[in-house]
Amino acid sequence: TTPLADGENASDLLGQYTSPSSTATVTYTQNGVNNGPTALGFKNPQGVTMDPVNRLLFVADTGNNRVLVYSLNTDNSFTAGSGGHTASYVLGQSSLQGGNAAATTQSGMSGPTTLAVDSANQRLFVSDTTNDRVLMFSTSSISNGMNASNVLG
Repeated sequence: TTPLADGENASDLLGQYTSPSSTATVTYTQNGVNNGPTALGFKNPQGVTMDPVNRLLFVADTGNNRVLVYSLNTDNSFTAGSGGHTASYVLGQSSLQGGNAAATTQSGMSGPTTLAVDSANQRLFVSDTTNDRVLMFSTSSISNGMNASNVLG
């Protein structure tokens, strides 16, 4: 809540860790595809949005054809310590581990980029770019690989 200053250092990050299996120590001095496709890493992340009502953070992991979902604390912060930066759920793939295939199905995605949350109606909108459509998911209950509730386009 404090004002930002030019040249200010980041206070936290997602996706780059000193270990491929633990979020205990983040590293600001590496880049590139890290740990993915797992619950820890990204391949070309694009969009980020937060649902402050359900305390969820969504990240479009474009190169892995998925959206990672992070559960947040009651103050919408990440849990401190090891595991606090691990995704809780995945949309667009059946599990957080392994697969990253593109799909044109009710539960699949191909190149998701932009995200938007409608907190009042508990909905997440995902721009499924390569499939030329927008998927809508209910945020009242999230599960790995769940089907979109509606599609636009």
